[in-house]
Amino acid sequence: QVKSGATWHGEIPVTEDNTTMWLGVDVLPMQNTDYSYSGFRLLAHDISSRKSLEKISITDALTGLLNRRSLDDVLERQTKLAIRYKQPLTVGMLDVDFFKQYNDSYGHPAGDKVLTHLASVLTRFLGRPDDFVFRMGGEEFFFIFNSDDEKGSAAYVEKIREAVNGLKIEHKESAVNDYVSVSIGAVYFSGESVVDGKLLLSDADDNLYKAKELRDFVVQTVEGGAIV
Repeated sequence: QVKSGATWHGEIPVTEDNTTMWLGVDVLPMQNTDYSYSGFRLLAHDISSRKSLEKISITDALTGLLNRRSLDDVLERQTKLAIRYKQPLTVGMLDVDFFKQYNDSYGHPAGDKVLTHLASVLTRFLGRPDDFVFRMGGEEFFFIFNSDDEKGSAAYVEKIREAVNGLKIEHKESAVNDYVSVSIGAVYFSGESVVDGKLLLSDADDNLYKAKELRDFVVQTVEGGAIV
């Protein structure tokens, strides 16, 4: 890009002694009198403070997950990519069963620990570059991942529910389980039609409502209809 006569600008992380500093870098081409390129000038300045503020604005303070503010942009981008490359996509909304009763019985600090444990499970299962996990607020979470097929998608969402049960966090006030459990509403999108990310979010929310009628349950539907 510099050889073409254009200035390059970018942001580069520099890590030393487990500490990362971000640099804003401008590379400017230098020309001789005959307009041939003799080299370049590099200007760098520390933008670590700005990058820290950006991270704070899109992450949840308790769990370290992405927050609700960043969901719409990420969901819309991933939906468009799924449509462009005809790749299946799964989205899901998750809610801790009888969480108010848990807080009332064990206290809010214990409730916060439940949320951080849940965030760890979701991060473990959804840690690939194209996976995303958000804390929507309270005890609600949202996730996005690329699916191989409808059957595999449903099985993986079920594994997430079972993994939360596997934490074996006592919940004596739960009406459906001796331990903390979650209800999940999910949507499988094939990528073969045109759909808006907001519709997938709405469908996942509707499915969560159905799952919460039973508790400790997964309701997943297939989205294949085009938007008129």
